[in-house]
Amino acid sequence: MLFAGAISYDPYTKGPSQSDNFAWKSTQGAVSVCDIGSEKTRQIVRVAAGSGNTDAVNFVQLQEIKIK
Repeated sequence: MLFAGAISYDPYTKGPSQSDNFAWKSTQGAVSVCDIGSEKTRQIVRVAAGSGNTDAVNFVQLQEIKIK
C-alpha cells in the first residue's frame, strides 16, 4: 500500500535508510499515477530540475552524476 512512513533506499549503504528525517522517510501517503495491478505504466515528463532534498530529480541531473 501507499501509506506514510515508507522507508527510502540509501545508495550509500545499498539498503534501507536508517534515518527518520522527513527527506528519507515519507510523512504522507504516496501519489500513484496508475492503478495498482493494471500492468499499465506512465512516464512523468517535463519535470524541472529539483533543488531541495525532497524534490524530484530529472534525467539530466542523473546524467551529470554519471559524468562526474
